[in-house]
Amino acid sequence: MADAVEQLRVTGLALDVARAQTGAWPADLAGVGSPVDPFAPSRPLRFGPAPARSGALTLWSVGPDGIDHGGSPLDPVTGRGDVAVPLE
Repeated sequence: MADAVEQLRVTGLALDVARAQTGAWPADLAGVGSPVDPFAPSRPLRFGPAPARSGALTLWSVGPDGIDHGGSPLDPVTGRGDVAVPLE
């Protein structure tokens, strides 16, 4: 979990820098490198529309269950969901 949180933090900062330089969020993560998802090492982190937040974006890892839930936050009770960071 710590690796995923750190990767999300670093990637989120890179996205913030890209937005500050261009005035807009990048279209994808290619512009900030190829951040690997620690819970799915053969796949990158995900970046896209936030679930249930019109116009907002989310950066996420698939989380401990290894299933992509589209950026839906991790439920600590069931362990289902993604390790997600909303981008403001």
